[in-house]
Parts: sequence; structure tokens; C-alpha cells
Amino acid sequence: MKFNKGDSVIWGYETGGSSIEMRGAFIVRIPPLIDYRPFLPPETPLSHNKSDMPLDEMDRALVEVLQEDGKACYYTPQFNQLHKHDEATTSDNKGKE
Repeated sequence: MKFNKGDSVIWGYETGGSSIEMRGAFIVRIPPLIDYRPFLPPETPLSHNKSDMPLDEMDRALVEVLQEDGKACYYTPQFNQLHKHDEATTSDNKGKE
């Protein structure tokens, strides 16, 4: 699937036995074994970086997720987990569901 910068995307993951769906804005596809940190906006606080691995053996995406307080956090889900999100179906189009 192809995404353009700014596309609304969703992906899911499991934590503690619960399924979580995340929504955010696609920034860039990151090839395997490439460090994602140079793709972050300049001066991004470390606390806003929600990825635990700078390098991965799989394609990932850099996704911006707006938190309830309006601050942007950055995630790096596997690229193949992303799906385009149809914003017309919901009024809350970013962040945790």
C-alpha cells in the first residue's frame, strides 16, 4: 500500500492482553536497518519518541499521533500493519481509541 505524507493511518497492537488501535498521520516509510531518528522533526523531546528500537529488520513507518493535550508523539509501527483511515467515518481522527 502507498501512503502520502499526512495521510490518516491506523494500526493495532496488543499490550497486557488488550488490543489497542492507534491513529495518526503518516510521515515517511523507513527501510530496514535505517535509523528513524533523523526523520523526526528537529528538537523533538525524547519523551515524545515512542519507539523502542532505532533500527529494525523490517520496513517501518514514522507516524505522528496527537495526544489529548495536543502534543505530538512519534511511533514507528511496522509498515505492513498500517491501513488508511477514512476520516469521514469518525469525528476523532487521531490518537488512541
